[in-house]
Amino acid sequence: MRIAVGGFQHETNTFAPSKATFDDFARGGGWPPLLEGDAVFDGTAGINLPITGFVDAMRPRGHTLIPLAWAAASPSAHVTRDAFERIGGLILSRLKAALPVDAVYLDLHGAMVTEHVDDGEGELLSRIRTLVGPDVLIVTSLDLHTNMTAQMLSMADTLVAYRTYPHIDMADTGARCVPAATAARWRTTPEAFPQRLPFLIPLGSQSTMLEPMRSLYASLARLEGNGVDTISFTPGFLRPTFSECGPAVFAFGSDPAAERATARFRDEVLAAESALAPDVLSPEVKACGGRWRSPQLVLRGRGHRRHAGQPRRRRQFRYHRHAAGTGERRSEAGVARIDRRCRSRARRPCRRRRI
Repeated sequence: MRIAVGGFQHETNTFAPSKATFDDFARGGGWPPLLEGDAVFDGTAGINLPITGFVDAMRPRGHTLIPLAWAAASPSAHVTRDAFERIGGLILSRLKAALPVDAVYLDLHGAMVTEHVDDGEGELLSRIRTLVGPDVLIVTSLDLHTNMTAQMLSMADTLVAYRTYPHIDMADTGARCVPAATAARWRTTPEAFPQRLPFLIPLGSQSTMLEPMRSLYASLARLEGNGVDTISFTPGFLRPTFSECGPAVFAFGSDPAAERATARFRDEVLAAESALAPDVLSPEVKACGGRWRSPQLVLRGRGHRRHAGQPRRRRQFRYHRHAAGTGERRSEAGVARIDRRCRSRARRPCRRRRI
């Protein structure tokens, strides 16, 4: 079999201040730099990456692996249009030169947002599908923080996600893609069975080292087999801002068992909803007769704005308690706005202390 191999990873936080440019991918940062051709395999060898696990598991099988291009950059705001088009163009041009192929394996993240497209992975998969046609299998590994989209599901034949956070199974996930890629020999395309969850899961509740995620992922692994080729659960990455952010369960198989497995696991996650809620210190401010019945905590930073974000500048925080009790107010410039608000609402004076 001839299998094309490439990758394009970025975790996008649309609230971040700086965007991911082509130079960011060319340098790589904490990742290998932009790789093309044979350098894709050499530059990722020995690293815990999905593409490495896929290549290492595939080579003993005697198939021909065709390297395309691979790139990643540190998490940031949107991937610039220039970066997406240039790197996506590298993958597509090398794939076009390598045709015909039996399958395409892609090492993607699943939460890429670009300047011009909300679903970066879906757009790339769509372009690859247009190039290779409907008879070539497209198999993709994804990060646990994937925001699964309808376009990704419709353009890829199999999608396989990490099962650990912190991520320690990246290479293992690539290896789990091998059976799906080699299935192209028999042209047995599995059917997708996706299920969305009706609530969001914060990052602080997604650790697979803690409950309930630890038990949920153990249950997920037991659902594979007997008609379920692969099943994944992606809690989602909530820092991009588009409509398809959020958790999803998706299985692939040619048997009704895959649909039953997806529905069963979705029910398990729904049952764990309350356990997935984060422990947040919430004072629950309630107004009664123009006075606070419960305390309100406010964090403010001291220091000049020009020092914000600099690691060597120590930020000092104070908290201010607005309570329905007595206390002497000691004002200063840093809390003047809060004090004025207290006075304007005829509340008792603010009482503050150092943390």
